[in-house]
Amino acid sequence: MAELVNLNVGGHIYVTTKATLLNFPDSMLGTMFSGRIPTQQDSVGNYFIDRDGELFKYILNFLRSSRLALPQDFKDWEALSVEADFFQIQELIDTLQTVRKNKEVDVHYVTEYVEVVYQKHSTWGNSYRLYGSEDVLKTLGIVIEIIQSSPGQQWYHDVGGVQLRGDVDRTQLFYELSTQNF
Repeated sequence: MAELVNLNVGGHIYVTTKATLLNFPDSMLGTMFSGRIPTQQDSVGNYFIDRDGELFKYILNFLRSSRLALPQDFKDWEALSVEADFFQIQELIDTLQTVRKNKEVDVHYVTEYVEVVYQKHSTWGNSYRLYGSEDVLKTLGIVIEIIQSSPGQQWYHDVGGVQLRGDVDRTQLFYELSTQNF
């Protein structure tokens, strides 16, 4: 199971895996979480990074997918460029520079959803099904890993989604989905 990392970025709390933070080893995050430079933790043990917490979700999603996915009405290009430069993610820096020069780039504007269906069944107990596009479900890997770690959980791949059977902490499930911006 992947090692989870709790981040406090400018007051915004994010949960991800160490592997995600190491996807770009020469970046600031890759350097921090490989142990090459010291890290700082807040009073509750989250790794603290004094940066723009609102924009960090785009940085984190880029680390996960190597794609720049922004809302259609995104306007904070300059601020995001500053953040990309701070975190030294060269691929993201290059993508943002291309946007400035050409005003055309492979930027994927996404509107995605995850449908959560709950069923109570006499044979398998509680059942949750998560439906969405394959790409979206891949980004939910962290949610699946967290819930899989609970005793008695079983995952089944289902048509268009995944299904979890067994007792689930519903609050934790929805909290983890919300940290993924769903």
